[in-house]
Amino acid sequence: MRFVLSCALLLAAGQLAAFFAQPAGFSINEYPQAGGSGGITWDPAGSDFYASNNGGIRRFNTSSNSYEATALFAAPASIPPAAYAFFDNMAIDPTNPDDFYVSYSGHFSRMHKLLRTGPDAATLVTSADYDTSGLLVYQLAFVPDLPTVPAALRGQLVCTGAAGFGAPAKVWLINKTTLAATELADVGSTDGSGPLAIDDSGNFYTARPPVFTSFTGVELVRFPATALAAAIGGAPVAATQATVLLPAGAAEWNVTSLAVRSENGGTFLFYGTLEHASIKRHCLETGEVREFIRGFGGVSEGYQHFAQGGALAFSSRNDDFAPASGGSTRLAVTFSVFTPGFGSYRSIFVFAPEPVNVAVASLHVTSQPAAISNGVPFSIKLEARNSGGTPILSNVAVALTVNGSGVLEGFTVVSRPGNALLVDGLVYAGAPPETITLTARLCGAPGVSVTTASISVVAPAANLAAVPPAEVKALTLFSLSVQVRDGTGGVIVGGPDSQREVTLSLQSGPHVLLGGGTVTASNGVATFSNLVVGASGSYVLRVSSPGLPDFTLPLTAGTSPKAKSSAGGNGTCTTGEVADWRGLAALLAVLVVALRLRRSRV
Repeated sequence: MRFVLSCALLLAAGQLAAFFAQPAGFSINEYPQAGGSGGITWDPAGSDFYASNNGGIRRFNTSSNSYEATALFAAPASIPPAAYAFFDNMAIDPTNPDDFYVSYSGHFSRMHKLLRTGPDAATLVTSADYDTSGLLVYQLAFVPDLPTVPAALRGQLVCTGAAGFGAPAKVWLINKTTLAATELADVGSTDGSGPLAIDDSGNFYTARPPVFTSFTGVELVRFPATALAAAIGGAPVAATQATVLLPAGAAEWNVTSLAVRSENGGTFLFYGTLEHASIKRHCLETGEVREFIRGFGGVSEGYQHFAQGGALAFSSRNDDFAPASGGSTRLAVTFSVFTPGFGSYRSIFVFAPEPVNVAVASLHVTSQPAAISNGVPFSIKLEARNSGGTPILSNVAVALTVNGSGVLEGFTVVSRPGNALLVDGLVYAGAPPETITLTARLCGAPGVSVTTASISVVAPAANLAAVPPAEVKALTLFSLSVQVRDGTGGVIVGGPDSQREVTLSLQSGPHVLLGGGTVTASNGVATFSNLVVGASGSYVLRVSSPGLPDFTLPLTAGTSPKAKSSAGGNGTCTTGEVADWRGLAALLAVLVVALRLRRSRV
């Protein structure tokens, strides 16, 4: 397998579009490159990307889908003591699009400010040599100049970097005139690979990676805009002020690129990892992560040194990157790797929303919940039909909105075949009890829509409760009802939590508990009707349900009635204990039959 992969990679002349599987609702085009591509950025004043390619910064022309022969700015052949130099990090000032900032990667500590004099020509304005501080710039970015961003942050140039290999990773404020770097925040790790993204509110997103090339889990974190704004001219933001969005336990490693977008009322992180050169899509409202694109050559397949990714850039911050929406936003992903034994693979991939499916004449709700729990994920099913009422099997995408006092969160843009359109991962956050409806609109054609029937929103389950039976005797059947309650103590009678699985077991006691196990609640009540304990004494029963705290119930069993004494054939009398155990045997037989009946109904 490795030999085959190596041979395939060495065939650089052929198109290698099979590297990434095509995501639903998006087109994918691959443009193989003779030279490797590093960092990439979108030109806010034009219609093209710029990237590090073939010894300099070159424009990737989206009309010809190729790099221009003339470099905007050429990298020097070498910077001693290294034998090579290349640019990885660049940013164009959105408010002054001719101002182009770029830094060297690797062992080099130098930043340039360029002035574009044409689409493929620039002059050097100024440079900053960070040799004295040893600052290694990993990522450059501009803070959006929007009214939603704190005034002190608007339009600022920032970067992530570390003052030398093994030094703490930090966020730096870059003076756009002098290029002087001032610490803005402590990332809280060393050897940071340095992805950086900024949302429309001015919050910063970056990674706390382990030592580069390590397989240890990476944390994705967010620094609040208000704290970052206060740090300008003040004390840097401490690493402890960042919120962890993706914990190390998620087992992501070497996050190479990062972008943040607002889409259909939600905020999403797109980030690239070295494993399979994948790009993941992380919903910040729900914490759910889905794989947007996936390549091959992952560590899980044994290709430890091949699993490498590149940079990513969106052509716009506009909310039109929905699948099958016909939107104009493009995602460019650079990929470049050369490893001994595997050969070379160099390409740029461009993803674009597919056109709207104009054959869709109507949408229909085929399945929906009658009730949902506030803050608990749920799903609905839709069907797309043509003008003749026939279900459409080709690609269809919809976006959802809610009519209610709360907020609909999650992956509200989906794309599936029309006759199996499952809209899942939805979460409604409101103030129960209330009634809502959901409206699904065809992406790119919002006039085609459908609204669900009313959906009741109830409070989610918070705990379990049960009242001990009035009297329990050993070897005698008794029943127990367990209530699924919300945070106010009310029994949940609607939504998925009203049908929770509840498990009853023995925690401690002088003898066995029979008839326990797991039952499904009905209208928030789980009933265990065939219970028996084997001897008198004090018991503790444990009640549990997934995601809720366990509940313990003390129980005291009295002595069962003694069987009547009778004269034996030898003139002696029994004590009644034999009769008790015979009674237990009879009860066991009854319980076995009851359990079999219950299982047959499940």
